[in-house]
Amino acid sequence: MPASADTVFMQEDVTVDGDNIIVPSGLKLGANRRLAGEDVPAGNIVLPAGTVLEAQHIALAAALGVTELEVRGG
Repeated sequence: MPASADTVFMQEDVTVDGDNIIVPSGLKLGANRRLAGEDVPAGNIVLPAGTVLEAQHIALAAALGVTELEVRGG
């Protein structure tokens, strides 16, 4: 999300009129966005050692920007 952006309009809620995009009125400032650390504050452990990785754990790591996980066979 660009640093200057403060609100996200859902694509399915906007209307395209030629070269113009019409956004609905009434969306509150900051709607549909998450600030860094809002979901999981910095320093929290989200995947403790010993976690048997399942799809949701991989998705969580990806959502947090983790591109590598150290794993060992069980």
